[in-house]
Amino acid sequence: MLMVFIAALLLATPAYAEDYASTNYVNLIKTLVRFGTFDINDDDLIDNYAMVVECEIYKNHYHDDFKWNKARAALRKAIRQDVSSFPTAYRYAATLQLGRYDFKKKMYNFSENTSVRNVNVFTIENNGRIDCYGKQPALLPTMFRMVLNEPLNITGLPLPEGDANILMKRMDESGNQERLVYSDFNIRITFIAPLYRAKRSSVLEQDKGVGVRMDARLESVNFYSDPERTKLIYSYRP
Repeated sequence: MLMVFIAALLLATPAYAEDYASTNYVNLIKTLVRFGTFDINDDDLIDNYAMVVECEIYKNHYHDDFKWNKARAALRKAIRQDVSSFPTAYRYAATLQLGRYDFKKKMYNFSENTSVRNVNVFTIENNGRIDCYGKQPALLPTMFRMVLNEPLNITGLPLPEGDANILMKRMDESGNQERLVYSDFNIRITFIAPLYRAKRSSVLEQDKGVGVRMDARLESVNFYSDPERTKLIYSYRP
């Protein structure tokens, strides 16, 4: 009965099949597993994984040594079956601000504070404490750096005068006086170096730097006029 119950819980967890996943902690930990950065046969690490990805299973079975031993085996089996569906690409959301319209270049420049100049690192940090019914996954990293293979430069949004005028009127009507635009940077992870523990109680890390370096490439950037990201303004592709 225990194994059937665990299997039902695991099947109830949807696979991440979308092209670009959101940068939440569950997805990022699954990506580490997808790239084989740590050993899921390590009991301590699979326990930490369960706290993040399968908290209900952890809550219901960890207190019983024998039940948890079977739950670990079920988790490992589920990971091996589903690992090909774990995320390898992300949608990094950011808010930018338009400056004045350049009538010569036919484009809205970005404001100085939100310009995209020589950007090649996107940092995701889990500042909140992950809590699975009082337990903390203390061995898993909480900072991730997506490092692009080439620096990114986008000086503004190219728009014909007519479309630019329509956009400005739409922003005025919606009360968007700051001229904010909402962007999705669609990023593909290409490589993650293995993680290690200096000692049994230490957090997983790489040889250099702070946090996990994830080599990546930019596939596209979409810009929207609304925070719900339903009104596309412009798509950029490298």
